[in-house]
Amino acid sequence: MKLRHVSEFVDYLNEEWSWRFHELTTMKLFIQKEKKEQKSSLYNRSGVLLLYAHWEGFIKKTGDAYINFVSYQKNTHGRSKLASNFVALDIIQIYERMPKPDFFYMLPNYFMTDPQIDIPRNGVVSTKSNLNFKRFKNVVNLLGLDIVDFRIYEKKN
Repeated sequence: MKLRHVSEFVDYLNEEWSWRFHELTTMKLFIQKEKKEQKSSLYNRSGVLLLYAHWEGFIKKTGDAYINFVSYQKNTHGRSKLASNFVALDIIQIYERMPKPDFFYMLPNYFMTDPQIDIPRNGVVSTKSNLNFKRFKNVVNLLGLDIVDFRIYEKKN
């Protein structure tokens, strides 16, 4: 996926939303149509699974799309103009590719210069097939968003 322009990014978000919304609406109508209590319970549980799968998939796909979009904007923004979460993605990518002793010697130079930043374009957002609040919080932080808006959904221990 190459999301270079805002319109491409918005189109991608709309496509992801619309097909998921259509499937969930179809499932809801199917459940409402079913009158038998035994089958209704089965369809309700299936609907919950479908809802969760679409929620997790939407967060993962649109999160990756946002990072992809930002990565194509890097030529117009130096590292000093990017949010810290994108600089962190670049550092993590360098850390994973480089032998560890070399990485630690390179790190001070990284911060003293303004090198070309290399934000990964695909597969950055990971839910590990279980998008609980802790993992959701990690995704929100990775995208540079504020978790405060989502705190009301956090399960209190």
